[in-house]
Amino acid sequence: MTEHQTVTTPSGTIAYTDTGSGPVALFVHGVGTNSHLWRKVVPQVADLRRCVALDLPLHGGSPARPGQDFSLGALAQVVEDFCEALGLDAVDLVANDTGGAVAQIFAARNPEQVRTLTLTNCDVHDNVPPEAFKPTVELAASGALSRSAAAVLADPALLRGALGTGFERPEDVAEADFRAYLEPVLGTPENAREFERFLLALTPDDLLAAEPALRSLQAPTLVVWGTGDPFFDVRWAHWLKDAIPGATGVVEVPGAQLFFPDERPDDLVPHLRRHWLAHAPGWRTHAEGPDDVAAIRDINLAAFPTAEEADLVEALRADPDAWIDGLSLITEKADDGTPAGYALLTRCRVGDAPALALGPCAVTPSHQRTGAGSAAIRAALEAARRMGENLVVVLGHAEYYPRFGFRRASEFGIRTSFEVPDENLMALVLDASEPVPSGTIRYPAAFGV
Repeated sequence: MTEHQTVTTPSGTIAYTDTGSGPVALFVHGVGTNSHLWRKVVPQVADLRRCVALDLPLHGGSPARPGQDFSLGALAQVVEDFCEALGLDAVDLVANDTGGAVAQIFAARNPEQVRTLTLTNCDVHDNVPPEAFKPTVELAASGALSRSAAAVLADPALLRGALGTGFERPEDVAEADFRAYLEPVLGTPENAREFERFLLALTPDDLLAAEPALRSLQAPTLVVWGTGDPFFDVRWAHWLKDAIPGATGVVEVPGAQLFFPDERPDDLVPHLRRHWLAHAPGWRTHAEGPDDVAAIRDINLAAFPTAEEADLVEALRADPDAWIDGLSLITEKADDGTPAGYALLTRCRVGDAPALALGPCAVTPSHQRTGAGSAAIRAALEAARRMGENLVVVLGHAEYYPRFGFRRASEFGIRTSFEVPDENLMALVLDASEPVPSGTIRYPAAFGV
């Protein structure tokens, strides 16, 4: 992740990281953690989104103002002020723990700013604070938490125990990571006392007040929930699914604990990517079905001066050695279902190894430069990644395809049997842990090369 930046808002100075490009995804952490929570998630999704992860007041690099209101409603206002300061008009909101409650209130108050919502284990309804966390709140109320802060930071065992119940295997979490979370809130006597005040401010009042609006939220909402969490039982995930009209379902992560975005990021990332791709800004994508064949031909006929590409798609569809169900993707306008973009991946070979060839890709003239084509291509590449494919090659515009991660194929020792400019033949590795084949590309027969 990038270095922290800061921005001045009416709610105070807010620190944040800003990684990637494209539509904005905003990540919100909970009590006792900070933007460090998302450090393993962000690099895996930054090709799809500009990922902004903020530190709530008192946490990470965001100082608290004297007497600052730490209620859930006030923290939601912090997020609202932050978005206004950075000019974030619409976001894909992702949240964990207390941040999930903050995100629910923000979404209820500002539904037009929430493109999609993803909630992981978090405070829900009146479960604030959760029963298992009440002993910590009682320590804060008595002042014992701040009095023990220095001892906690000085003893690695106490440090690990302070947040360890939020992890499935706390013994595998680096001491430096626990320090990254806890030193900002416990590192000075003043901050430790403010942290006690923060904990005591967390009540369900603002969350319950937002509930009527939450029950009318249409933003596509994904709920991903660790089932081993002692604080937030999985029944709360299903409560959210039933309460939010835009909820698309619940993904249960067996055995995962509260902080699984840190500990098990690979159990969140694929679902997050799929959720975003299915609800691209202004577009929705899906794999070709029988009812899409005519529309796909029309897109290609409209996009190109001849019927060559439209005929090529049909020839590839008829070739069982080339065609792979699920890798022919169509983009439609989200508001009225108008077909607008198309991307196709078919089986080719590089040397003797299987690979995929991207193309044809097409966008109707009236929808060019609107993101329709990018949405189809990203959806196709994501589908290929889920299928376990490793290598995609494309022959196309040298300034366009690198935005999806493509590099010159010559860097991998990949070439064609015919003459092409080096910068126009590109390759994308979908799984960096696998070896990349080299050699000459053998395209399906329908390509005629």
